[in-house]
Amino acid sequence: MASEDDQQGIHSIHIYPARMVPQVARDLIKLYGREGEPIGDLSVGSGTVAVEALKLGYDMVCADTNPLAQLLTKVKTTYLDPSILEDYRDVILKAYHSSIVTPDEVEKAKEIIPRVEYWFKPAVIEDLIRVRKAIAGVDNPTIKDFFNVCFSVTVRKASNVRTREFKLYRRSKDELKTYSPNVLAIFSSSIKKGILGMSYIEEIEKTPIILDEDGRKTTVGSNSLGMILTSPPYGDSSTTVAYGQFSKYPLLWLGYDITKVREIDQVSFGGKASGDGDVSSVLRKSESLNNVAKLVRAKDEDRSNVLSRFFRDLDDGLKEMRRVLKDGRFCIIIIGNRTMRGIRVPTIDITKELTESGWTIEGRKKKFECLDIKERHIYQKRLPYVGAPQGRTGQWEPCDLIMNEGIIVLKSV
Repeated sequence: MASEDDQQGIHSIHIYPARMVPQVARDLIKLYGREGEPIGDLSVGSGTVAVEALKLGYDMVCADTNPLAQLLTKVKTTYLDPSILEDYRDVILKAYHSSIVTPDEVEKAKEIIPRVEYWFKPAVIEDLIRVRKAIAGVDNPTIKDFFNVCFSVTVRKASNVRTREFKLYRRSKDELKTYSPNVLAIFSSSIKKGILGMSYIEEIEKTPIILDEDGRKTTVGSNSLGMILTSPPYGDSSTTVAYGQFSKYPLLWLGYDITKVREIDQVSFGGKASGDGDVSSVLRKSESLNNVAKLVRAKDEDRSNVLSRFFRDLDDGLKEMRRVLKDGRFCIIIIGNRTMRGIRVPTIDITKELTESGWTIEGRKKKFECLDIKERHIYQKRLPYVGAPQGRTGQWEPCDLIMNEGIIVLKSV
């Protein structure tokens, strides 16, 4: 089993929160996949499992409500001839150099992208408009998607967001005084990395099924998958990884609907869209959850409610995994413990208890049997290590937030 990050080839084309290590995904598929049966990932994220499954010859079914996740998965699993990409690159760069940005175009960007002047310097805004206009001239939708991913990387790296952040925290005033990102250099470097990455997926012959669906309720057929390998959210977006915040400005610059973008974190596990609802059932199913919820409640009742809602939604996601997985097959869940209000949340233990408690699915009692839990140190995942945000700008609660994760090996029974 891999012990270090291994983001090689096409996997390095775009950063993403909590990316799974490709070597780990590959090893797990070799160990637990069933030849001739499709593999599923209902929280596909940046598409690591999809790439590795397809490279090994499996059919792949994946789902995610984040448009950026869907775009990354599509591009990372679609081989394109490097020489053709180089030709298009030259045309795009030529169009960039000949482009003139008008004041009206700048004003339009300000209208459709909220607080664009706060998150991007004026010169960066103009250069991003030039790049976007140049890509718009690409006549092949599949190739355009490739360059849009490179553009997404550029938006992220050229923004005023602090480096190595997964949420929207702006650089300090002192940093911004000397901060002068070179948009064209970033874009060109991203293209080069993407083209070089194509050799990693040259042998892929199949196309994954990519669903714009919530992992708690999908259109995947019951008992249709031969294996599930997934890394669901480790916690609610407000206190752990905010995928919506991470994706917000790349998606807005790419022209995605602002309403859809704003909904990403709200519809995620534990998000506001799931509402308060009844959490008593999930508290009864997991003694570990019930105990930690009481400890958190003693410090902060609101946070305790958020914690319980997240695991209620995670339980729904686990139930959906069991519905779509064939009997006697393996479900591998990679998830990490986290901290809330300075209290360690045993997410791994809670997940195990929920899966072993089971659910009534289509009139039958179904569950998972936990065969093993393997722990690994997180070396380079884009996750917070030493502090938890306390809802006040610049204030953090010292802690060892997410340094290790568990690989939970389950069998459907």
